[in-house]
Amino acid sequence: MIRTALIALLLLGACGRPAMTSAPVSPGRVVSAAFADSNPVDWPGRRPDTYGVHGIDISKFQGQIDWPTARAAGVNFAFVKATEGGDRIDPQFAANREAASAAGIPVGAYHFY
Repeated sequence: MIRTALIALLLLGACGRPAMTSAPVSPGRVVSAAFADSNPVDWPGRRPDTYGVHGIDISKFQGQIDWPTARAAGVNFAFVKATEGGDRIDPQFAANREAASAAGIPVGAYHFY
């Protein structure tokens, strides 16, 4: 029952198209994608852009991210690189985690090995 209700909410949330603003969007609300792929891949079967929920994987190599704009454009979650190898901490991890959370984007961390 709860699972069915959650799926229905996710599907309903994916129906709208957000305005392109940098105003924060409330956490937990699914925002439809309003961005394009600069180098699209020819996917067999269902293409990623047909899904209602989109996320990103980021590290220090992406540089400064405008998190409120990313959220408004359809980023619904982010996996942020925290560590690498045996002893490296991504210097942008804390800043990215805090800024993404402040923009209403749920964050997960990953270790690159």
